[in-house]
Amino acid sequence: MSWGTDTHAGPRRFRIEEILGAGLMATMVAVLFVQVVSRFVLGSSLSWSEELARYVFIWLIFLCLGAVTVRGEHIAIDILTDRMPAGAQRVLGQICLVLAFAINCALLVKGFEIAFVIADLGQTSAALSLPMWIVYAALPVGMALTALRGVQASVLLWRRPPREAGTPAAPTDASES
Repeated sequence: MSWGTDTHAGPRRFRIEEILGAGLMATMVAVLFVQVVSRFVLGSSLSWSEELARYVFIWLIFLCLGAVTVRGEHIAIDILTDRMPAGAQRVLGQICLVLAFAINCALLVKGFEIAFVIADLGQTSAALSLPMWIVYAALPVGMALTALRGVQASVLLWRRPPREAGTPAAPTDASES
């Protein structure tokens, strides 16, 4: 089911999550490339590269959840919902967004609790000596962004014109932020 923000064609504006995600992806690829070159060309691997790539990947995933949510691009089995009348699709979409919002809020609270416990323990990563609360903070930050983008998706769900049952969703533009 797509509740994306495909209300008009035009130039697509990127959200801050997407820009940060692109930067994190580039960082991860660059670090792994340097690791491969170091290992296979120079014969000496970097002790910190895989750990950094892992933590960057964690942040990448959680930061980009909100952008995927507002565009309605999460994986879904929509064989039945695509055949429903437009009104039923909207109601079901709203129910899904409300349930997702509740789950996001629960994960947000628990994520903060975990991050604070890890900060209190003073745990650091093995290779980078990075405070582990920074890694664990990806969960509450990502859930907060996803909850906010879920509210935005909910508003946009009711703003866009309904589509007829059986017609595919238009490509999502997501230019309304």
